[in-house]
Amino acid sequence: MEFGSSGRVFDKQQTINSLQNEPIEPLTQRSITEFKTLVLATGVVLLTYRIVKHISGEQPVHSLRSSIWKLNNDRWKMIFHQGTLVRES
Repeated sequence: MEFGSSGRVFDKQQTINSLQNEPIEPLTQRSITEFKTLVLATGVVLLTYRIVKHISGEQPVHSLRSSIWKLNNDRWKMIFHQGTLVRES
């Protein structure tokens, strides 16, 4: 499940479809800062970070991201993600 920065809610299939149809933005750069992990329980981790998306000729877009990952059969799987647009800090 994803709560997008747009405020919309997406399930796994909707997210996969969206990523497959996402236009390629060749002059886009993203920087990640404030990357933190917090162990919630054995095999369950919360990741939080800030992303700044730089598109040539446009103002940077800042967002806070968080996701919950679960260890399942020796593989990490994202079970929740949220992106929230924020003003530049």
